[in-house]
Amino acid sequence: MINWIIGSIATFQFELSRSLTPQRLSVSALLIMFPAVMMLLLIRGPQMVNAHLPEAIATVHAFSTFAIVFLVSMVCILTLLLWAPANIYSELEGKGWGFLASRPGGRLSTYFGKYFTAFLVSFVVSVVSLSLCMAIVNHYLSIKDPGQKWISLVGIYFLACAVYAAIFSMIGTIFIKRAMVVSAAYVLLSDIFLALLPAVVNKFTVSLHLRTLGISWLGWFLPDVQHEFESAFPPWPDPWHLAALAIIGGTCLLVGAIVVTSRQYATTDQT
Repeated sequence: MINWIIGSIATFQFELSRSLTPQRLSVSALLIMFPAVMMLLLIRGPQMVNAHLPEAIATVHAFSTFAIVFLVSMVCILTLLLWAPANIYSELEGKGWGFLASRPGGRLSTYFGKYFTAFLVSFVVSVVSLSLCMAIVNHYLSIKDPGQKWISLVGIYFLACAVYAAIFSMIGTIFIKRAMVVSAAYVLLSDIFLALLPAVVNKFTVSLHLRTLGISWLGWFLPDVQHEFESAFPPWPDPWHLAALAIIGGTCLLVGAIVVTSRQYATTDQT
């Protein structure tokens, strides 16, 4: 156990140092800036067209929190898709898997080290992007209690990054070459389609729990369907949602660890 803990830390440090390249930093910078630029366009657009559009400004103000959550969530998921699903495939392509698999605890060290790297990178990107969006909206529209909203959203994205990184990492151990496609399909099918169904199956989706926690911590910020949402999805206490997220994330990490230690992966030289 000590071997794979030390190895996970070493893998985590190596992956972080390898991420500090101009190409990866530029991709991260683009992802960070995208929500901020979009929010700036949404706010300044009506003002540049006509300075006397109070209704348009009021509409932007009313939906500013939803826009921030939606845009930063897109960036969070995109960052995770770039980092987490390729955890095993990148080592197979780089012909380093044979060495890692032969070391004591090498498989688990690689798996958990890459998981923590994907989590940290996506969380940092999400928080920086969120902070820029909050600063822009607060400057032009004066958000009520911006500090509390920022802290609540940081908590939501911490949970989202931790759980989705676990899911995508598990998918990466199973599907290998198509892990990113399968991960994207999972988000579209499970956390967009199934999460909106008023059935028991939605309780197994991550987005329902995150969305409900967001409403609990931020107040209602979704488009004006509050009555329908509350009728279809009766609220649970916050600890239940937190427990559900912990169970989903922990189960996915465990399944991925079992797969990565028991499966024989064919390297490039063997295919």
